[in-house]
Amino acid sequence: MQKPKHTVASLQEVLQNLDKFDNKNVPFDIVIKAFSNHKLEAITDTQPDRDLVSALKSDLASCMTNVSNGGGIESARVNEVGNKIEQHVIDAI
Repeated sequence: MQKPKHTVASLQEVLQNLDKFDNKNVPFDIVIKAFSNHKLEAITDTQPDRDLVSALKSDLASCMTNVSNGGGIESARVNEVGNKIEQHVIDAI
């Protein structure tokens, strides 16, 4: 997976939003937009969104079962666990 390039504009957007939110409680969608240039879409109470959430729950439950059956993932650092589980999640969805 390619890491996003951070531009001066994207980092300035983060800094502006930090000021707006007193350096805390910055909405997640703003952080994602600034660092990845992707926009998050809200999940609504419509059938397509309910179907999507249901499918994701099922896929991720299957992922966790597969990881557990494979002995799990252990590490002294949380970030390393995230790195190790990433491919399992990608494969599941």
